[in-house]
Amino acid sequence: MFFSFRDIFRILTSTALSNGFLLVLSLVLARFESTEAYAEFAFSVAVFAVSSLLLDLGLNVSAIKRHNSVEGDQSPSTFASVKLLIALSIVLFGVVTQFITSAGLVSASFLVGITCAALNNVWLAVRVTDQSKGDTQSFYRANLLLFGCRLVAVFYVFLVDLDSLHYLLALYAYPYLVLLPLNKNLFLFTQHLTEFVKESKSIFAYSRWIFLSSLLFVASVQLPVLILKMNNLAFELAMLGVAMTVASFSSWLSYSLKPFFIGKYLSDGANHKSYVKLLTLFSIALIPLCTLVYFLFLYGYSDKYPGVELLGTLIFFYTSMVFVFGLYNGQIHIAGRPELEALVNFFRAIAVFLVMFLGSNNLLVSMSIVGLVMVSFELILMIINFRLVQNKNENSLS
Repeated sequence: MFFSFRDIFRILTSTALSNGFLLVLSLVLARFESTEAYAEFAFSVAVFAVSSLLLDLGLNVSAIKRHNSVEGDQSPSTFASVKLLIALSIVLFGVVTQFITSAGLVSASFLVGITCAALNNVWLAVRVTDQSKGDTQSFYRANLLLFGCRLVAVFYVFLVDLDSLHYLLALYAYPYLVLLPLNKNLFLFTQHLTEFVKESKSIFAYSRWIFLSSLLFVASVQLPVLILKMNNLAFELAMLGVAMTVASFSSWLSYSLKPFFIGKYLSDGANHKSYVKLLTLFSIALIPLCTLVYFLFLYGYSDKYPGVELLGTLIFFYTSMVFVFGLYNGQIHIAGRPELEALVNFFRAIAVFLVMFLGSNNLLVSMSIVGLVMVSFELILMIINFRLVQNKNENSLS
């Protein structure tokens, strides 16, 4: 396979430790917070998820591609510094908005979500160097350190008894304000900005498609949440937020695993047998995982949110399938055709919007159709990827 068992173990374990906090906190808050309070927290998490991809600007994957194309390329550090400037600007805006003006320009939940996303994006950009090199050991150590900082921050928020939004800050803001200054290479703004501006045309020529594709994909995922919020359906929004908690872990696995796979695809090419083996093992493991998710929701939340056990299991299943198919679809960057992925995600976003806007009043039925749409379009992208790689291999042999 592309990666040894030890490599996969390091990636999965460090991802679980560093990002499992959000899953646990979401489940705890869903149990003990009021429906209205949890709906606000769920909205903040949705803003965080959307902003995380938007603020990436397609630069992480572009950095991996450039790093694998040119020996000694410093794109990961350069792009991370640019993201740090963006993050600091957003943090400054938040401080001015909430503490200097007489009234906030935006809601606290929105501001917390986008601030956490900006700082988290810098951390993910710093990890790109490890991912492009396949250095799972450094990735593992960094996430263990992050886990320790998050543990301290969450414990502090608990002791002080702050509101639920502070837990999100404890996961995706406070630890980074401590850890990021330790990376002195991030603060070479002049050097990095000069290089970035010089190469900006070629950088954005590629990254714009990744950005657009990410925007459309996250729109597909978060449109149900946003539409329920717009329609002021607090109970349905809270229920969907609960149902999506466990499924959100697939997103974090994707953030961690997919860049490693892209780096391997770019350096070593495709290995279909390895992927089929991975897909088979994942499909087998999904059976007990779905069973566990079902009983978790049944005994933990069905009394407060009737029917959430079916909704949560459904969403976990289809997001998991989209995740594992997405690992294969990272090969789109071998052919250098990210615009095709953006096109597929464009039609996927339209389909999800139509389902939620025109579909059934039954949330389970609507999300079942959304799940079918999400998986179907990921399979379409797999077919496109397979043909692109097949044509590339045939051209290289001829």
